[in-house]
Amino acid sequence: MSAPQLARVSILGVGKMGAAAARRLAGLGYEVRVWNRSSDKARALASDRITVAETARDAVEAADLCIALLSTTDAVRQVVEECRGPSTLVLANLASGSPDDGRAVAAAVAEALPNATYVDGAYCGPPSALEQGTGQLFVSCAGGEKALDARAGAALRALGVTSFCAGVGAARALDYAVVDMAFVTLMSYASNAAMLEREGVDASVAVAAISH
Repeated sequence: MSAPQLARVSILGVGKMGAAAARRLAGLGYEVRVWNRSSDKARALASDRITVAETARDAVEAADLCIALLSTTDAVRQVVEECRGPSTLVLANLASGSPDDGRAVAAAVAEALPNATYVDGAYCGPPSALEQGTGQLFVSCAGGEKALDARAGAALRALGVTSFCAGVGAARALDYAVVDMAFVTLMSYASNAAMLEREGVDASVAVAAISH
């Protein structure tokens, strides 16, 4: 039995995160097409497995999976409007934004690309983690994980440890919560460590007390 064919992937927006995603997938054998409004950034990534699309429509029409890593969700909505048509691709919106922003893009996709599957998401980690596939990817779509094309799902999972959430916007809420809790934990640790140091309490005593 032959191995399943890899999804054709296009990356919209090749800033630090988009460039890292393109290199990650190309390194795994995917044929990747990249597009950026500033074409110099896209051309800098050109290689045997990464080609440059002249327009966003070219990128969308050539893809099974299109990953949007543009600077804002408003930019994603603008590109969706420019690419309206009958495409049946999976569009994964990983641009920064709130849950409501994700739902706004979902509505734009439903109107302009009615045959497409919309995936809303957020990547938690720096570009280096994305390029190595070690960060966390939170994604959600209206039909749940089962509604996602298997090849597109495999390509998304290649970007990092992937968690699926029910309902568009849920993945963004999870990302916000994880980042916020990590920040609160870090600030609490710093504050309490400083207090213990002032009072001459050895850190090992505090660790033992917490673990008891």
